Amino acid sequence: MNIKGIIFDFDGVIVDSEPFWEKADSRLVASEGKEMIPAAKKAVMGMKQSDSIKMIMKMHGIEGDPDEFMKRRQRMMEEYYSNEIPLTPGAFESIGSLNEAGIKMIIASSTPAYLVESCLRRFKLHEFFMSIVSGDDVEHGKPAPDIFLKALSRLALPKNKVVVIEDSLPGLLGARAAEITAVWFRNDHHPDAGVHADMEIGSLKELKTVLRISSPRI
Repeated sequence: MNIKGIIFDFDGVIVDSEPFWEKADSRLVASEGKEMIPAAKKAVMGMKQSDSIKMIMKMHGIEGDPDEFMKRRQRMMEEYYSNEIPLTPGAFESIGSLNEAGIKMIIASSTPAYLVESCLRRFKLHEFFMSIVSGDDVEHGKPAPDIFLKALSRLALPKNKVVVIEDSLPGLLGARAAEITAVWFRNDHHPDAGVHADMEIGSLKELKTVLRISSPRI
């Protein structure tokens, strides 16, 4: 394949944050005297933050200012990203290895860029990524292709030299819409999403093998 660049989703791929987003949303809904609907978790996964908060409010019959609800959620997530959210197994080693192999890497995430960057700095991974494209940077969030096309333009590489690593259905659909090879990071949140991927991995440790990326000769 001769891959030169990788567009990474962040949540669920580099960090195991999905349980913490669910916890924050449950706390937010509970503060309004409601109980989180199980289907809401899957419904909002991969969405832009502004879209997901509106969806949660609608599904639970909550009235109010979506911007204020989003600020409350982000304050919760700031605490989680700063102190609790872990990397996915093998993420640190795999990203370092890809960097040594000369692969250009960028993040395309629905999560606000400042949260992504603070978490990357916490794990000392920020220096390996040339940029972060967030849902705030595009008009249409996943599953629209916008975020991936913007990331691709920053990589300055042709589509056939780039892959997208995604765990969610909206993300995979967005990569497909952008006509970029999609690699599914297997998970239980979207167990059927793999049908929309070109290939799949169960861990970032598998990435170099699946993409046939060679380590540099010493």
